[in-house]
Amino acid sequence: MADGSDVAAWLREAAVLADAGRTAEADDLLGRVLERDPANRDALLRRAGFARNAERTDKVLSVLEAAIRADPANPEWHLGHALTLIELNRHQAALAAFDRVIALQEDNAEAWFGKASLMLQFGRYKEGWELFEWRFYGTGAAVGARVFRQPPWDGQGFHGQMLLVHAEQGLGDTIQSYRFVPMARQLGGVTVEVPRPLARLFASQPNAPLVVPRGDPPPRFDLQCPMMTLPLVLGIELHSLPGAPYLVADPALGAAWRAKLPPLGDQMRVGIAWAGNPEHPNDRNRSVSLSVMLDMAGTGAMVVSLQQTVPDADQQTLREASHVIDPRAGLTDFAETAALIDQLDLVIAVDTSVAHLAGAMGKPVWILLPANADWRWLLERDDSPWYPSARLFRQDKPGDWAGVAARVRDALKEWPRRA
Repeated sequence: MADGSDVAAWLREAAVLADAGRTAEADDLLGRVLERDPANRDALLRRAGFARNAERTDKVLSVLEAAIRADPANPEWHLGHALTLIELNRHQAALAAFDRVIALQEDNAEAWFGKASLMLQFGRYKEGWELFEWRFYGTGAAVGARVFRQPPWDGQGFHGQMLLVHAEQGLGDTIQSYRFVPMARQLGGVTVEVPRPLARLFASQPNAPLVVPRGDPPPRFDLQCPMMTLPLVLGIELHSLPGAPYLVADPALGAAWRAKLPPLGDQMRVGIAWAGNPEHPNDRNRSVSLSVMLDMAGTGAMVVSLQQTVPDADQQTLREASHVIDPRAGLTDFAETAALIDQLDLVIAVDTSVAHLAGAMGKPVWILLPANADWRWLLERDDSPWYPSARLFRQDKPGDWAGVAARVRDALKEWPRRA
C-alpha cells in the first residue's frame, strides 16, 4: 500500500519540476507515484497532460488504458480514452468507449455528444441528429441551449405562425445548415437570426426570409428552432441532404471586386484560407501556416488571400509574399467575401468558414483536412455530399501536411482538366 506522505510529497515535487519546465523528471516522479498507487487521479491526469502537450497521443492512450485497468468503473477514464481514440482515427473503438461511459454514467453529455458526432461521421444521420441534441448539455459538448418563452418547433406545418431559426454555433456551421431554411419556409413564415458577419449575405439571397443579426431584437415569433436542429425535425438523412449551390454573391459587389483585382492574363485566380478560429478545439490540427499554404498553391497562379484575420505568426510571410493579393481591408463581412470568391477560379482552404462559403456557392473548392477530420466530412472520402463542388485532401497521418501539399501540387498541374 502506498505511503500517503511519500505520494503527496512526490506529487508536490512533480508540480514544482513541471513549473520549471523539467517535465521528464516530473514524469519520472509521477511514475513512482503510480507504482505505489496505480489509481492516483492527480498523477494520471498530469502524466496524460504531459504526453498531450508533447503531442504524444500514443502515450496519452497508454496512460488512460493504465487508468482504466486500475479503476475500471471511473467514467472519466473511459471518456478520455474515447476522445484519444478519435484523435488516432480509431472510430469504432471510440464508439465502444463512449458506450462504456454511458453504461457507467447514463447522463454524461460529453459521451452522448461524442457518440452523436461519430454517428454523423459514419453517415448514420437518423441516429446522429437525434443524439446531436446532447450538444446543449454538459461542460464541453458544444453550446448552452438558449431559453425562449416560445416552444420549440416539432417539424409540423405552422401556417399563420412565425418560426425563429437561430444560429447557435460557428460561422461555418451556420453557412452549412442554412440550406435547410428554405425547407422550413415551405411550411410557414420564418425569421432567421445569424451572426452579424453573415447577415447581409443571407439577406441578399433571392427570396430571402427576414434576416436579423444576432444581438438585434427579432420581430414577434411563435416557435423557435436552433439552426442545427433543423435536419432532425425535417428528417434529413444522407440520401436526402439538400445539395449546393444555395448561396449567390451580390452582382454589384462582385463587379466592384472585379475592378479592384489585377488583370487576369493567362493566370488563374486561386483564393486561399489557411487559418480558422483559434478558439476552435481542433484548430491546432486543422489550420496550417501561410508558408505551408503557399507551398501548396505554388507560384503559377494569381493568389488571393481570403483571410479576414491573419495570425500574427503569418504577418511577415504575407508582407514578403509579393505575388499574394491581400484584400482583407475590404473583407468587412461575408457578403464581400462571397463577392470576391465569385471572381476566383478555385479556392484552397482548411476546414473553416471560407471553405463552407465556397462550397455553398458551388465554387470549386479544395478542402484540406487533418487526419481526425470533423464529422461533416464523413470518412475516407475525397468528395462531399454537402458540397458537390468540393474535393477533400486528407492527411494520411496526424500532422502530415507535407503529403497533402504534394497531392495538391500534383492536382494543380492537372487543373482545370479535373475540378
